[in-house]
Amino acid sequence: MVEAAAAIGLTEAEMCLLIPNPETGKPIDLKTLRAHFRNELDTGHVKAHLKVGAGLFKNATTPTGLYPGGNPVCQFFWLKCRLRWKQNHDNDPETPPATAERAGDLEVARRIAYVLEMGSRKITAKPAVA
Repeated sequence: MVEAAAAIGLTEAEMCLLIPNPETGKPIDLKTLRAHFRNELDTGHVKAHLKVGAGLFKNATTPTGLYPGGNPVCQFFWLKCRLRWKQNHDNDPETPPATAERAGDLEVARRIAYVLEMGSRKITAKPAVA
């Protein structure tokens, strides 16, 4: 159980809550967890990375009826992460910041809603007691 908890990224404190002390029935403490489950804590995330990576590699390289050369989404992800490929190159001009003239109606509405929300938070905030 500790290895699976480490694999999905639970904190050590959260793992302690899952393991009862057989004598007291209360959760074990961090010192006990680290002393008795050191290997699981050290290897859980590594085994998870291996399993997910193997699945991604299999999806990227296994032909299917829809993708005879393997799943291109998995291939792009692999190339970007492992080979540091980029969709946008450093020499490409930067996208200019959005302005009201270039933004669509939805973007303008989103910005107005944000400003109104921030304003209402200031109004409803309780004054600090000195």
